[in-house]
Amino acid sequence: MPRVNTPGFHSPCPRRLGSALARSAPWMAAGVLVVLVIAGLTRDPSTVVLTARLAVPSARLPFGADALGRDLLARFGHDAVLTVGMAVAVTVLCLAVGLAIGLASRSGCPGPTSGAHSDGDARSAAAWASRSSKVASSAGLVSSAVSNMQQSGIRRPVRARSSVSCPATSPGSS
Repeated sequence: MPRVNTPGFHSPCPRRLGSALARSAPWMAAGVLVVLVIAGLTRDPSTVVLTARLAVPSARLPFGADALGRDLLARFGHDAVLTVGMAVAVTVLCLAVGLAIGLASRSGCPGPTSGAHSDGDARSAAAWASRSSKVASSAGLVSSAVSNMQQSGIRRPVRARSSVSCPATSPGSS
């Protein structure tokens, strides 16, 4: 029986003609950016050439020049490295601070939130030091933190139920 094309009919497995291109496009864009950054790093961003002020893109200046005659490709490459370096540094710092706070708050550290005495319970401090040294000496710091959280009984928070009940609706009513 021949297949009839009806309006509104959608095949259960539509063929995506551009799916390979769609999957590779971000990688191609990243590759182009890396090539441009490397090309910019080989140039001097602070050289001023007054005769090249506001030059249009050419073979000698692929991105052109600014009002002082500086090469925009060089400035792009050097500034991209600074921006990415700063982003990586901030991400690593936030990860370290977050892990330290998370591990300290769940490892029996003496304090008002852990249930220990305010005078610094020696047993709690010793337990905290023991757990901290175990976690710090492990090769996989993040996986150790996750397993410690699982052993401590940390679960996803349960959403509080509302005391307000909604009236039941039948499928036909709106």
